[in-house]
Amino acid sequence: MSAIQLLRNEKDILRVSPGQTIFCEGDPGDAMYVVLDGIVSIVHNDKWIEDVLAGSIFGEMALVDDQPRSASAIAKTNVQVARVNQQRFEFLVQYSPFFAVEVMRVMARRLRQRMN
Repeated sequence: MSAIQLLRNEKDILRVSPGQTIFCEGDPGDAMYVVLDGIVSIVHNDKWIEDVLAGSIFGEMALVDDQPRSASAIAKTNVQVARVNQQRFEFLVQYSPFFAVEVMRVMARRLRQRMN
């Protein structure tokens, strides 16, 4: 089961228009997000890092290390995202091992990409 399947029925859903900022680099990291529909661009120091597509997550690093956002997230298209706060994140990690593994895989892939 993917994060999108697990979080499809979340109550905290944001609808964001193209060009609208979801969070800014340096903001406190109080939630992660699952893209339910659309594309979100991740930008660091005004440089494009990656596009996050439906079914994937972003913003997870700030929940794991309790640090400010390392990048900004901007809607590239009309977007629907499920917002997962710290409490919900910790619940999902504890009671859904595949969710924890998926988050770790995403973080590992992003770290490897930045090293290349």
